[in-house]
Amino acid sequence: MKDKINSNRLFIASCIALIVTAISFALRARLETVFGPDGYGLTQEEIGWAFAPAFWGFTLAMIIFMMLLFLAQRMKIGLEQSEEEIDVYITLKAESEHLD
Repeated sequence: MKDKINSNRLFIASCIALIVTAISFALRARLETVFGPDGYGLTQEEIGWAFAPAFWGFTLAMIIFMMLLFLAQRMKIGLEQSEEEIDVYITLKAESEHLD
């Protein structure tokens, strides 16, 4: 039995995820000015080193989850194919026994 994908719900979840991501980037940009020369006195390079891991984390999370979803899809396709092969084998076995 195949599950129906609710495309409206998926679209809304994607929009919410994009909004949250945009807000986090905006907050990070605002925090950079707090740590700058007028705030804590960090140089632009030090601010870059402090905030860079967040961008790498976001990028790596996207790549890793994309690969996990791809593997899950491949496994699902593989399972469906193996079920079809089993059905064909059972059918052929039943027909050969019926002919005997």
